[in-house]
Amino acid sequence: MSMYAVEVNIENVIEECSFVKDWIDVLNTYIKGSIFPISKIEAFYEYGYFVPAKNNTPENFLMSQVHNQTLKYDERLKIELAKVRVSVTIKMGQTILTHRLKKGVIPKTIEDIIAEITKVRMGLECDQHGDESIRESIPPLSPDIVVHFVDWAPKEEPELEIDDILDKISKSGFDSLTEEEKEFLDKKSKDI
Repeated sequence: MSMYAVEVNIENVIEECSFVKDWIDVLNTYIKGSIFPISKIEAFYEYGYFVPAKNNTPENFLMSQVHNQTLKYDERLKIELAKVRVSVTIKMGQTILTHRLKKGVIPKTIEDIIAEITKVRMGLECDQHGDESIRESIPPLSPDIVVHFVDWAPKEEPELEIDDILDKISKSGFDSLTEEEKEFLDKKSKDI
C-alpha cells in the first residue's frame, strides 16, 4: 500500500504524540554539543490505507467496496479511519526517528485529512450512483484542509455545432469566437 507524508508542526506532533518530546530530550542529552531548538526539528506523519489480510480475496474486497458506497457519511468515515495506519517521524539534523502508531491511533491532523478525502470520494461516488440521500449526509468540505474547490455537480459539456460556429465566423469574423469554440474547431479539423 502507498504511504502519504504530511509535514506537520512539531508542537502539534508533541501535543498529539507525547512520546516525541521524550525522543527530543533523549537526543539532546546524548548528542554531544547539540541542543536542537524546537524550530529546527522537522516532523512528518505518514499514513496509508490497509486492508485486513483475513478473508482478503478480490471478491470480498469488491463486495466491501460496493457495500461502503451505500453508507452515510458518519458510518463511512468510521470504516475509512479503521483502515488507516499512521507513523510519526522527526528529523533532528542527521538523525531521523520513526514510530508506527498502534492500530486505531490516528492524530487529529490525519483524521481531518481522511475526513476530507472521504467527503470527496463519497461525492464522486454519488455522481456515479446518484443516491442523493448519501450526498446529503456529506458535510461541507473544510476550507482549512481542502485547498482546491471540488465541484461535485456533474459537468455539462456545452453542445457546440460546427454549422453554428461557421455562421458566427461569417457574421462576425474569426476573432469573435471564444477559446472553447476555437479549440472545438481545431479538434474537429484534426478529426477529418
